[in-house]
Amino acid sequence: HLDLSTNKFSGSYPLSTTVMARLTYLFLANNNFDVGPIPNYSGLSKLKELSLKSTQRTGTIATYFGDFTDMVLLDLHNNELSNKIPSELGNLVNLKYLLLNDNNLTGSIPDSFSSLAKIEMVLLDKNSISGNANPLCGATGPQGLSRFSSDCNSSEVSCTCCSICCQDSKPACYEVGASLLANLDLQYDRENEYLTERRGYERDSFVFSENIVFRPN
Repeated sequence: HLDLSTNKFSGSYPLSTTVMARLTYLFLANNNFDVGPIPNYSGLSKLKELSLKSTQRTGTIATYFGDFTDMVLLDLHNNELSNKIPSELGNLVNLKYLLLNDNNLTGSIPDSFSSLAKIEMVLLDKNSISGNANPLCGATGPQGLSRFSSDCNSSEVSCTCCSICCQDSKPACYEVGASLLANLDLQYDRENEYLTERRGYERDSFVFSENIVFRPN
């Protein structure tokens, strides 16, 4: 895994990360890279977690992200991404956490999102998404969704299952002081430290703020 998040890096985006084909965890969030699109990560088919929060990314979300069927977390929060959310994201059958809030996304919530069977958190607020949230709220949609934000305090999104309703004109939406950066917390499995077949480092928890901890099943 590679975690360079929350540093003071600036200048060119590290394109060398696009050829690290064995990466499963890539965290570059909260760095002041030059403005530009998300580079082509289509060769990183083993990715389980990707966080590019607050990295000045522009352009669209590429359809190839739908090929990352092992992905559990996709965090593109607080960038300048535009256009529609690609329907291919509905192919991410193992996805639990999707953070697309604070961008310039348009269009509607893809119908394919009803196939996100393992999804637990979806943050879509502070965009220009419109329509209804039926793909996530309907009877045939995901059953484990516990945290869902959209701009449902305005006329943009009609949502019957949102746990958080936001509005563009009101910046305060989440808990005061909450940071929704996804942090990589790894713990060594000491119980198996001296066994022939070691489990090694495994994910202990997902942390999105100081007060919210999501543990894997």
